[in-house]
Amino acid sequence: MKILKKNSDFTTNIFYRFFVPTLLSSLCLALGNIADTLFVGISLGQSAVAALGFSAPIYMIYNVLDLAIAMGTSVTFTSLMAKGKSKEASAHFSQMLSVSILVSIVVATLGTIFISPILTVLGASSVGGTVYSLTHQYVQMLFLSAPLFFINLILYFCIRCDNSEKLASIGMAVSNTVDCLLSLVLIVFFDMGVKGAMYATIIGQVTGILMFSAHFFKKGSHLKFIPKLPVFKDVGVSLKLGISSSSQYLFNFFSILAVNNMLISISGESGVAVYNVVQNIFYIFNGIFDGMGLTVQPLSATFFAERNKKAVDKVRNLSLIWVVAIALVLSVVVSIFADSICMVFGLDETIADNFGAFATRMLCLGSVFAGINVVMSYYYQATNKELNSFIINALRNFLVYVSAFFAFSFFGVSLFWVAFPVIEAVSLLVWVIVVRLPFAQKAKTEVEETYTKTIRNKNEELGSLLADIEAFCEERGATFKQIYYVNLIVEEICGAIMHNGFKDKKDGYIQLTLVAADNQSFELYIRDNADKFDPFSLNTGKITMENSQEDDDSMDALGIMLVKKNAKDFFYRNYQGFNTLTVKV
Repeated sequence: MKILKKNSDFTTNIFYRFFVPTLLSSLCLALGNIADTLFVGISLGQSAVAALGFSAPIYMIYNVLDLAIAMGTSVTFTSLMAKGKSKEASAHFSQMLSVSILVSIVVATLGTIFISPILTVLGASSVGGTVYSLTHQYVQMLFLSAPLFFINLILYFCIRCDNSEKLASIGMAVSNTVDCLLSLVLIVFFDMGVKGAMYATIIGQVTGILMFSAHFFKKGSHLKFIPKLPVFKDVGVSLKLGISSSSQYLFNFFSILAVNNMLISISGESGVAVYNVVQNIFYIFNGIFDGMGLTVQPLSATFFAERNKKAVDKVRNLSLIWVVAIALVLSVVVSIFADSICMVFGLDETIADNFGAFATRMLCLGSVFAGINVVMSYYYQATNKELNSFIINALRNFLVYVSAFFAFSFFGVSLFWVAFPVIEAVSLLVWVIVVRLPFAQKAKTEVEETYTKTIRNKNEELGSLLADIEAFCEERGATFKQIYYVNLIVEEICGAIMHNGFKDKKDGYIQLTLVAADNQSFELYIRDNADKFDPFSLNTGKITMENSQEDDDSMDALGIMLVKKNAKDFFYRNYQGFNTLTVKV
């Protein structure tokens, strides 16, 4: 049984197939985010760093919109695919990509027209001079390039969920590497300042879009873009899911504005520069946290759609273990070199020693709590508990965030930064209490209506599985006919997998989840570790009762023909290296 546990753990295997490339791509994205501040600070100094700090809220507004669209679309797409509705999933992607393009054009147009009042709201007008000029240059180009950010993000999120996590990770890594290298060349060597930073970012976005677009030509791709008018109801479903997580950036927008203004009052330009540097350091932490969250999101959505609660819980627990371990190690390293890191970002040595290093260490102190908050936000979103996700983001990105900084502002800039660990710890404590209240609860999948079992490539284990299924169906009041058809379908599909998929595989395993649906029907989710094999691809066109006795292949084909005849619906795809079948009886 130890062998069974080790090799048949589909959840763990799929988790690590997602986790490694997603974590790397998220870290590359984080490095791309800090490249501008790093090289601008090296080349132009503290004033330019402050200018980028004033520009940061624009990215928050982008993320509110493009992440809501991208994340909501990917969750809906994943759920539809898990239920075997590939055509609906593809159509939904087309709708949402059209929405993303339209929204980005509106953002670019309005931002360009109203740039002067926007800069006033951002607080750049209050400092004027060089800082204002640099902020204007950066923000203007940022608005003009809005469509690139929106298209890039929705493609990245969706191709990950369509069995192309490697392409998504490579594309993200390459696009951000291009961004970093060009930032170095254009800012440091060609002395192009903030314009060089923006040119590098634009070229990086274009690179990502071109690489992600290769997925449309991949064999087996379910993502097809056919421009069409969006259906309000369908768009609303995805936006509701996405906004629960992207709302954090709307909160960040107001929070950054509030904190920047507090810092202008108590320490001037230098305080804003320190805050921007610490925010950029947090991008590294957040890259890891988002990598964990983006691993939780598609896997939890898939297993949740399959009613596999054990798998959903395992994905969440693995992510929490990893996020805590990595946050602890990274916090220690960053804390040790805090002074040097701040000076690399362009802070004056005195400012770095007095405020920057302390602020960085306070950020590290709250990193474990922050990681838990982020992972759980993604988990709740993927399991249709959007309100819980919204509560977490509202607390840590706005309600507790602004309150904590406001309270510590009375103690001066020296202790202002203690707010960082307080924010994450208090947010964690509050949401753990709040999500247990009745209004935050949502109807849960009834565990007793789901049966899950993993068997080895042995006929006796298949026999035991069929006996369990019969008992499960009887307990749910299934008719004799229903029980017969469910057992027939399971026996024929598993038999075909054992005979054809496991020909040269000694450690073959099949995981089956049977769900008693509300409409007196049953849903089967079957996953195996065989070589790529679709039982429904067996040639059933010329099978008769006479020739089916000639060989085992013909018998398998006859069995699949019976499955096709008696199943209401069926769907196959190879997902994360495993064969996945969905059958409705």
